[in-house]
Amino acid sequence: MTSFSPKVDIAESEIEFELHFQIPGMKKEDIKIDLEKDRLTVSGERKMAEEKNEKNFHSVESYYGTFSRSFFLPDNVNVDKIDASYEDGILNIVIPKDEKKEPKKLISIK
Repeated sequence: MTSFSPKVDIAESEIEFELHFQIPGMKKEDIKIDLEKDRLTVSGERKMAEEKNEKNFHSVESYYGTFSRSFFLPDNVNVDKIDASYEDGILNIVIPKDEKKEPKKLISIK
């Protein structure tokens, strides 16, 4: 079985992190998002459509097969409010920051 690694854009604002996965041609039912401790994993499989008319492809530049991408989340996120949506071939995952959790502080040396 072949595998591929989808391109991912990561953005951060004062209130959240955003991950944008470029996985066109997939159904949202074929995408799985797991959260285990502080690791977010997105995986799935893009299957090549089986053609009944037995076309001979001269070139296939689309990626097919399985994929899995994992990201370690920082301490200052609210994992209970992670939101995901899939539209126009882009999987968007929004991870809000938790105002109650202080981000790591820089400690000055005296």
